[in-house]
Amino acid sequence: MKIKTEELKRCLRINQATIGNKLIPAYNNLKISNVGVDVSIISCDGITQSRTKIVLDDLPAKDHSFQISSGSFMNTINLSDVEYIEFKVNEKSLIITAGRNKYKQPISPGKDYPMKQSLVSDEENNAPGELSNMIEKSLRFFNPNDIRYVLRGMLIRKSKDGENIQVLATNGKFGIIMSTPFMGEIEDTILDGSIGKAIGVFSTSPAITIASNKNSFSISDSSCEIVGTKLEGDYPNIDSAINPDEESYCVVNRMDMIKSLKRASIYSENKNDGSRVITIQEDSEQNIMTISSKDVETNRAAKETIDVIFSGGNKQVIHFNPKFLLAAAEAIDKDNIRLMWTESKKAMFMTPEEDMDTIAFIGPVSVLTKNK
Repeated sequence: MKIKTEELKRCLRINQATIGNKLIPAYNNLKISNVGVDVSIISCDGITQSRTKIVLDDLPAKDHSFQISSGSFMNTINLSDVEYIEFKVNEKSLIITAGRNKYKQPISPGKDYPMKQSLVSDEENNAPGELSNMIEKSLRFFNPNDIRYVLRGMLIRKSKDGENIQVLATNGKFGIIMSTPFMGEIEDTILDGSIGKAIGVFSTSPAITIASNKNSFSISDSSCEIVGTKLEGDYPNIDSAINPDEESYCVVNRMDMIKSLKRASIYSENKNDGSRVITIQEDSEQNIMTISSKDVETNRAAKETIDVIFSGGNKQVIHFNPKFLLAAAEAIDKDNIRLMWTESKKAMFMTPEEDMDTIAFIGPVSVLTKNK
């Protein structure tokens, strides 16, 4: 069978995100099969599974199904610069022809590949492609190694008014709720975070299909399907933390804030837990926001000043972990963002200037004054 090299590379970028499992060696393999002119490439890490599809130009002489070690196969394909790659399969080997070059790799039966549970769905709905982007953005907001199992992923649900689909993610210290219009039906679903890693390289379509059964949740378009494992348990009640004062806020250019945070964090002091701390000070009288940081040990300091537009509120001085602020600002795809908070010991809220489709909250950091 003959496959366009660029199509094969695109598929492998997606499959790469769901390869590898130290306990089950077979999850370091790819399963490749063709039925007629359709070629499927399947990878799985035991939690999330990717299935990519290529349509061949010509009908192969015979259908095949086999598994192959992912490392050398992927490297061979990704380093090839020819337009087409040709595969020939026998019982024990795959022969790869790329131009004048040939490669031989051992294979094993495809039927032995330990695929995930059945992909037969109980529910299937068309959904906006933006859902994939929301799931990918959620990666910044949870800890995949958290001992609390449900905090290793995100919650997907319908909004209370029934007009949107929402993705929620939190690590307990900061979090986000993202919404996009959706009139279909979906049960509240907690997904393991590894699905976000796969979707990060998923070329989204304007519209996608979502499906679920008791154990799995899938997102697909015409050429790719990503299946994630559902987690059991109760997700933290993020809604109770979302209580911004919408009458008291300031508006700041998103890129100005991101650049200032990145520069100031270079000079910020490490706390005992390894996080960095910066200080944000609002001055409504001068319409400015100051981002400052200091490292007492090295006598380094930074002070950044940004122009903002205020709507009510008083002068505030609050300490934050810049990592959390940056994650929130980078998740909002608008020119200007709105910052809202009421007291220096409460969370700050960040939304787009014009709407509340995305709401991020960032808890402040307690900083003890050092004795001189």
